[in-house]
Amino acid sequence: MLRRTPTQEDYRPRVIREANVIAAREKLATLEPGGTPDYPMNVESASQIEVRALSMPCLRCDGPYRLDDHSAGRFGSQHVRLVRVHCGHCGVRRRLFFRVAPELCN
Repeated sequence: MLRRTPTQEDYRPRVIREANVIAAREKLATLEPGGTPDYPMNVESASQIEVRALSMPCLRCDGPYRLDDHSAGRFGSQHVRLVRVHCGHCGVRRRLFFRVAPELCN
């Protein structure tokens, strides 16, 4: 079986959206957990952070994210992990915020 060589059409974004839809999705993403340092996404251990960040689809084209940076810092009064990612298809950059908060047993 012969393999087909990739063409320019193979690298198009998965979904083409209008600008107002993209702006609305980006605004909603800041209101969800992980969108701002004030409202980080809770995870049980640090090993889950990169896995969860890379499993999220891009807001613009639903493509996969690629990891740029994973750092820990202090934003305001809480310790937060900052993950910088970019889309593998359209190249848009995004920042995600996580807090390591293990679930306590009763």
